[in-house]
Amino acid sequence: ADQADETEGWADQAQLGMRPCKMRRLGSNAAWQRFDSRSAAAQAFGLRSIDVADIIRKTGQHAAAFEAEAEKVGRPCEMRRLGGDNTWQRFESRAAAGQAFGLERGTASIIMRGGSIWNQTFEVRDCGVVTRCVYEVRSVGDTATWRQFASRDDAATALGISPPDLSDLIRGDASKPRIANLTR
Repeated sequence: ADQADETEGWADQAQLGMRPCKMRRLGSNAAWQRFDSRSAAAQAFGLRSIDVADIIRKTGQHAAAFEAEAEKVGRPCEMRRLGGDNTWQRFESRAAAGQAFGLERGTASIIMRGGSIWNQTFEVRDCGVVTRCVYEVRSVGDTATWRQFASRDDAATALGISPPDLSDLIRGDASKPRIANLTR
């Protein structure tokens, strides 16, 4: 249960291509700079996103020159106890919701996915999720009509492919026609 709760914010941020972090150059007493994404941090320091990921893990050729830390942002949700007072209560994260109802760490995330004995007692739903990007897709051969979707899953479903395959299409292959874009 702990792992589900610890990673709850990561999955959504990764799906949106947004992994907030803070970074600084070592040896210069520089202040930490916060970035909404690893791409933004990389651009500010003249690096690649993968370099920032390596620096966060304290590996790679740039780890001796830079310091970076990943930020985890909880996902806002609402939770209620079924039976009696069915009032929805809003929380900053699933972890905070579970704690408010006296549940073990990670249980609110499990309830939301429908995998808990607590589903008879509690209900959890996402709320206030900010979409930071738009997925644009079109069928191969269709050069004019781009359709927009707020989630990778919705865009993949429209194309009839899996979400990981859509990610591959977004990254692109110069030998294939581009049928998917990610805009922010």
